[in-house]
Amino acid sequence: MNDIETRLRDALAARADLVQPEHLTETAPPVEPLPWFRRPGGYLAVAAVAVLVIALPLLAVAVIGVGRTDEPPSGSPTVPDPVPTFRQPDHWTADVDGDGTDDDIRLVGERLEVALSTGGTVGTRATPVSIADATDLDGLPGAEIILADDRYAGFDTDVHGRVPIVVSLRDGALVEVLDYEFDVDPSSPNTLQHWWVEEGELRWWRTHEPFGGSLTYSVDLTRFPRAEQLDGVEDGTWCVKHTEPEQLFDCRGGTDAGDETDAGNGTPWYDEQPAGVPTVWLPEPRSDRARVEADVDGDGNADAISISDDSVDVRELSVDLAAGGRATAPLDGPALALLGPYEIPGAPTPVIIVRSAEGAAGSTYDEWNAWMVRAGELVALAASPEDAPFFGSQVSNLPPQDGGQPQVQTWHAEGGPGAPIYGMEYLDDGTVVTGHPDAPGEEVRVYRARFHQWRVEGDALRATTLGEGCVTPDVGQFVYGCPD
Repeated sequence: MNDIETRLRDALAARADLVQPEHLTETAPPVEPLPWFRRPGGYLAVAAVAVLVIALPLLAVAVIGVGRTDEPPSGSPTVPDPVPTFRQPDHWTADVDGDGTDDDIRLVGERLEVALSTGGTVGTRATPVSIADATDLDGLPGAEIILADDRYAGFDTDVHGRVPIVVSLRDGALVEVLDYEFDVDPSSPNTLQHWWVEEGELRWWRTHEPFGGSLTYSVDLTRFPRAEQLDGVEDGTWCVKHTEPEQLFDCRGGTDAGDETDAGNGTPWYDEQPAGVPTVWLPEPRSDRARVEADVDGDGNADAISISDDSVDVRELSVDLAAGGRATAPLDGPALALLGPYEIPGAPTPVIIVRSAEGAAGSTYDEWNAWMVRAGELVALAASPEDAPFFGSQVSNLPPQDGGQPQVQTWHAEGGPGAPIYGMEYLDDGTVVTGHPDAPGEEVRVYRARFHQWRVEGDALRATTLGEGCVTPDVGQFVYGCPD
C-alpha cells in the first residue's frame, strides 16, 4: 500500500472515532412528494424541455446541412437558368429573329437595340418612343416590335392611345415596316386614337370628335393586313364605348365590326331605331327674340337677359341679375337672336346661346356663341373642337330636287328650351329611295347623319358623339336606321 492510501485510511478512521451515540437521530418518516408545479424550479424544467423540443429539429437541419453545396449531384444534368421575361416601356423580350429563343430588346438613350440570343446586337435610332408590344404582324418568322410614339401621348398615358411604329428585323437590320400617314395632330388633345392587335393584325382608329366623357363615339377604323410591308386599309366608320376601345359596333346598333349586318332580316330601314340617338330631331329654333327671363345664376330667381338693339355701335349681351348687378359681353354678327337658355350636362346653371345669321343666294349660315354666368360675370364658352362643323348650322334655301339640303349641319333641341342640346351632322348628300310609308309611291331623299350631344367642361362646350342614323326631312323628323 502506498503512502497516499495509508494517509487516507488513517483520516477516515479518525473521523469515525469522533461520532458518538448521542450524535445519532431516528430516521425521518417518508414525505409525500410535491406536485411538479410546486417544486422549486418546476417551471424552469418545463421551459427547458420546450426549448429542447424546438431546438432538436433545427439542430438536425443544421447537422444535415453541414458540408452542403449548391453543386448538383454527380451525374445529374445541369438545367440552365430561364431567360427572364420583361414587359417594360424600355425593356422587352421576344423572339425577334425567329430562332425560337427570346432576344433582349432595350431602349438605350436615343437608340432601340436588340441583343440577339445567337450573339451580336442590332440597333436603330428611335426617339421619343416607348416599347409597347412585340408580336408577329407579317406572317414571317420573328416578332415585330411595336413602339408608341410619345409625341402623340396627349392626355392619354396608355401606350395604345398613341401612334404606333412597327420595326422588324430584315437582313440583319432593324427597319420600319408600317407605311401609313396617321392623320393625328400631336399637339391637339381633341382627337382620340387607339391601336391594338386582333387575330394577328394591327388595327387603329381615330375619333371624329373628342370623347369628352361621352359613353359612345364614332371612329374611323384602319386595318393593317398581314404582309411583308404593313399598308393601311380603311374599314369604315364604327362606334365604340370609351370603356371598351377594342369592341367596335355598328353605329346603327346591333352588329360588331367584322360581323354581318342586319341586312335581309326582313325589317324595313324606316322601322329600325338606331341605338343611343334621339328618336326625333327638331329644326334649330328660328327665334328672333332679343329678351328672355330665366334663372341663369342659380339663385332661384329669374334674371333678365337681353341683346341691345342695332342702334348702338357695339352690341352687347346683358344679364340683369335679380340679386343685383349687371353682367355684359360684346356681340358681333348680323341678325342676332337669343336661343335658350339651355340646361346642358356639366353646367351647374343654364347656358345662354346667341345666334347670328347671314344669308346667301342658296343658303343661310348660322353661327352660335354660348355664355354662362359665373360669380356675377358672363363667361364665354369655347367650342371644342374649334373646327367642329356642327357648331352652328347651314340651312339650304333650295329644294332637294335642286341639290338643296333642308338642314345640312344644325343643332336641335328635343323638347324645347330647358332640354338637352343635340347636334346633327350630315355625312352625305342624300340618297333617293321609294317606299317610305309617309310618302307612298314617291321618291324620298334619305340623309345619313351623325348625332352629338353638347356638354360643358370648364370653359369649353364640348361635343360628344352619340351615334349615327338616317333622317328624311322631306316627310318627317324621325330618326331611322339607314337603307342598305
